[in-house]
Amino acid sequence: MAAADAMPELATAAAVSTPEPPSKRPKTAHSPPVCNDVPAAGGSSSGSEPSSSISTATPSPTSSLTAAAPPQLSLQELRALSPLPPSALTLDGAEAHCKVAEEEAGAAAAQQRLLAVTDEGEGRCDASDTALLELPEEVLHLLLGHLSAEELCLLGAACHRLAEVTSYEPRWRQLFASRFGATAGLAARAAQLAGGWKRLYLNKCEALRRTQPWVTPGSYEVAALLDVMRNPTGRSLGLVFLVDGSGSVSEPDFNAMTTFLKEAVFELERCHRTLHVGILQFSDEVRIELELTVMDYQRFAKVVDSMVRMNGGTNIASAILRAQQMFEANVEELKLHGEADPLNRVEPPESNAVVLLTDGRLDGTQSSEAVLKARKIATELPNMATYALGVGRSIDQSSMRRLVFAGDSQAYTRASSADVDAAAIAELGDPDAASSSSVADNRYLGLRILKPHCW
Repeated sequence: MAAADAMPELATAAAVSTPEPPSKRPKTAHSPPVCNDVPAAGGSSSGSEPSSSISTATPSPTSSLTAAAPPQLSLQELRALSPLPPSALTLDGAEAHCKVAEEEAGAAAAQQRLLAVTDEGEGRCDASDTALLELPEEVLHLLLGHLSAEELCLLGAACHRLAEVTSYEPRWRQLFASRFGATAGLAARAAQLAGGWKRLYLNKCEALRRTQPWVTPGSYEVAALLDVMRNPTGRSLGLVFLVDGSGSVSEPDFNAMTTFLKEAVFELERCHRTLHVGILQFSDEVRIELELTVMDYQRFAKVVDSMVRMNGGTNIASAILRAQQMFEANVEELKLHGEADPLNRVEPPESNAVVLLTDGRLDGTQSSEAVLKARKIATELPNMATYALGVGRSIDQSSMRRLVFAGDSQAYTRASSADVDAAAIAELGDPDAASSSSVADNRYLGLRILKPHCW
């Protein structure tokens, strides 16, 4: 009886579970599937290829879904709904937009792939990254061109291979130029002293980190300037420092100048047999802090430490004229001393240099007069060079670069004073001229600068 009673229940369950024939199922509309299978190669059984990856044809009898036809939109409606710019909705515009998008996606993927390598650490890379590291260096350099300096340093710590690749000098030179400016002149010499653009970049960043928001040079840049100053023969050099003590120079600025004086003389004394040094401080007037004499560093350091800022205006022309008088008086004194005591004769300077430390903030008349005095000293004294170091707020770099070029004796032909002036005036009319810019790039350095947007 139990088995007989169960039979109707089993029959009823079987009837419920039996699927209806396709012809009896109700036809209901559904949204088209998100993804459709791609037709097999060779197309459909009828031999015709589908015109779209999303089929709008009537589904087969075995399909449980009926795809609804997509709505037909006008071009104006498509443009209104599309997140792309209107130009991308034309054939040419779409191709261009897709190309840019592919390049950006490829660069981003390459950057993420390269940075993922650093997760391995400990100077080795995972075996899965072998294919990446075996790429030709040209390809790797192209990929690394999308990375910042910080990312390159991070990536270079992953393994020896990447440390070598991420030290690619042309890329670090580009990074230096994009952040700090020109890579010619002192910058190029500093890179040589540092052993490469990467080391110079990191050295410069460390200097900025210590002095922000003030912009200061790295140790290699200062060494490059002193390298240009020195006499190549190593025998004798004459230096007169012109220190700006005007009211536009703050006490920290003045301290930066005096610190540089001691560091520069300490280094230059080591690479010269005889060093003649003098110091002038100027504002409205000129004050002699140290007469031009043979170097005694202990005495020099005491004089520098005892200097007090004068305050007042900025009379660079008078300071340059007084420097010329110091050079000429020194030559006469050494000549008389040598004649009086030939056995203790002091070697006169083979080359001379004026080192100007200032913010260079002059009006038009003062600037023109200073240029004339710089030209005068360069044409009347042999082997004369002028150097400028910018210190303070709102540096007038243009005026200082003019002074540097005008004070270079090698920039003039010595046919006659009139010819020299004509050539100089023509050249100085364009401070960015090739010869003027080349000289200034090697003889100007920002020592302690605060850019206008920082204050």
